Amino acid sequence: MGIGDYMWSDTLIAETVNSFKNLDNSKLKDFSFICMKSFDDKFGLVNGSDIRNNIFKVLDRDTNEFYSYETLDDLIKAGWVVD
Repeated sequence: MGIGDYMWSDTLIAETVNSFKNLDNSKLKDFSFICMKSFDDKFGLVNGSDIRNNIFKVLDRDTNEFYSYETLDDLIKAGWVVD
């Protein structure tokens, strides 16, 4: 169950992957950002246009700090999933 150091449910991980990979075909396509949460109680935003360009960068909603990742798997392994 789960991947990385953070054990989110397989269902939530699959939802995250599907949200990113099917952005153009999903209900999320009309929104500018996808809301994210991390295993350590951070909340962030991912820009939809970044996702479409395979840029995996989360903006922390509290600190305005960006967390960048090479791949979607890296982002999930770091503890981020859709909220």
